Amino acid sequence: MKIKTLLFLFICLSLSAYKDDDDPSGNSDRPDTQAWIEDTMREHYYWYNEIPVAGKLNYANDPETFFYSLLSDKDGKVRGSKHQYFSYIKELTGGNTRSTINEEYSYGFEFTGIYADKTHQDILALVLYVVKDSPADDAGLQRGDWITKINDAPVTDANFASLSGGEACSLTIAKWDPATKKFVLQNEKINLASARKVEDDPVYT
Repeated sequence: MKIKTLLFLFICLSLSAYKDDDDPSGNSDRPDTQAWIEDTMREHYYWYNEIPVAGKLNYANDPETFFYSLLSDKDGKVRGSKHQYFSYIKELTGGNTRSTINEEYSYGFEFTGIYADKTHQDILALVLYVVKDSPADDAGLQRGDWITKINDAPVTDANFASLSGGEACSLTIAKWDPATKKFVLQNEKINLASARKVEDDPVYT
């Protein structure tokens, strides 16, 4: 299975027990660690076919620099002026992922919804994740909040998608009380500023 993860770097730097007489390339001039990194990357890296040919690699570089010289531009993405490498799901067989965050234009929170009753009219939208320094974060929206209304109108199929981003709006929030097993409507509303570009961290803590 081809892998695409920066965690591979730490494996490469921690394992250096490669022996020259095990070198399948026949190039005994490669340092042990760099040789192990290259051969393992060519075998397991997701973008293995984009690794430069041996003649274009600098085996004199330290292991970390050498490792980065093997990586593809398709691995990760550019954030600001720097390319950051990280694993991500490019596509998922059988449907899209659940994420609702569009970094180019968003309130900055991920959510899902359930119908509030058997009539399938009103929806309760559950906040799954809030992006730091986003309109949602600034307004105080939290993971676990249940959105019951948008601008005093019940959440329905018609306006559910608007939670992804739009003009400034107010949200009516309920909290789930596990003791009573009931929703508790909150007195204060969440006032979201207009959607804007947000920057999400690809590595969740």
